Order: sequence, then structure tokens, then C-alpha cells
Amino acid sequence: MSKLVFGDIPEEYSTYQHSRVLILPIPYEHSTTYLKGTARGPEAILKASYEIELFDEQLKQETFRIGIHTLPFMTINSHSEEFLNQVETEVLSHLNHNKILAILGGEHSITLGAVKAVRKFFPNIGVLQIDAHADLRDSYQNDPYSHACVMRRVLSQVPLYQIYRSYINKLDMDLEKAHRRLKELGKQVKAKENVLKEETIRKKTLENLKDLQFDRFMQQLNKEEQKEMDEVVILRRGGSR
Repeated sequence: MSKLVFGDIPEEYSTYQHSRVLILPIPYEHSTTYLKGTARGPEAILKASYEIELFDEQLKQETFRIGIHTLPFMTINSHSEEFLNQVETEVLSHLNHNKILAILGGEHSITLGAVKAVRKFFPNIGVLQIDAHADLRDSYQNDPYSHACVMRRVLSQVPLYQIYRSYINKLDMDLEKAHRRLKELGKQVKAKENVLKEETIRKKTLENLKDLQFDRFMQQLNKEEQKEMDEVVILRRGGSR
């Protein structure tokens, strides 16, 4: 396989020496239990990265100019604990050069090696996990370093904050309930608005009728007063109608 460079970035921005960010591909697949294929993840991601736009529309800049170097694929050791120690050593070697590291897996049991390395630089770090499962088993299929146990091992190193699918599903359900409640409240508000609107129209109509009746009354009163005044004038003149 020919060397893959993240984003097909020009060489002047992708050498190790001049790069701020490193991409570390780890095609590790040891304990997956449903479907295989995680080992092909790093290659697939790197190939797909050739299709991305290098200009960041949100930041209004070409962020790749800080330098993004793609490291060689790590050689895999089938012994899980030994390999995770190798991951720790590899990550640590690059942190010592003040690099920002992005790891492409592979199954996510490799997270433990990276966390142990970073903790040596930042003792107070925490880990945010966004996943379909909690992965907090103490052991799975007699392997304490299985993908199903990785966060149990991480939790022994640093604080862990989890967002996984059952929690997301609960959020979705809560949001759906809230949405339905808002729609119902909206209907109730609309109904009350209609009632108020009708009441306002009725009140305005009554006021208009009262005004109209008053105007007619005044007009009739004025006519009668004028008639009486005309009669008084005639009587004073001694005339007749």
C-alpha cells in the first residue's frame, strides 16, 4: 500500500518537522465480536480524506497550514496488553515533541494506551466517551482488555464522562415528549387566542351597536328638538302650519 497522506495535503505542510498535528493510524482488531473490519478503518478514513475541502468555511482559513503529518501505520502485536503498552509508548514519543495527536482505529480498546500516555503530561485530564455502549465490563470473554472493557480500564486512570446510546435514546424520548407537550400547549394557546379574538370582536360589535344606537337616538332627539323649536317660532308669530 502506498503511503497515504491525510487530506492529500501538500508536502510542505505535511512533514513531521513542520507539522503541529499528527495522524496516527492504528489498524488494531483483536476483540471485535459482531462484525469484523475495524482494522480497515484507518485506511478507509485516510482515503476518504482526499475528498474533503481544505478551506474551512467556518473558520475562514486553510487550517491544514498549521501542518498535518500522517505517521506510518503501527505494526500490530496480537497480545493485547503488550500492544496497548506499545500504543502508550508511541503516543508518548510524539507528545514529547509537543505534537497534537489524532488516532485512527481500529477497535476502540486502543484508547487505553493513548489515555495513559496523555495522563503523564496532563494528570488532571478527563475522558468524554460518545458511544453506543458503556464498555464498563471488568472482563469479556476472559479478556480484561477487550473492547467491551476499555472504559472500565480508562476509569481506573482518569475521570470518565459518558454519553452512550441508551442515554441518547432517553434524551430523544424526553425531547419527543417535550415536543408533543409544546404542540399541545400551542393548540391550547391558539384556542384561547381564538376565544379572546371572538370575545373582542363581540365586544367591539356591541360597542359599535351602542354607538350606532346612540347616534340614531341623538339624531332623533335633535330632530324632535328642532321640530319643537319650529313650532314655538310659529306660535310666537301667531301663524299656523
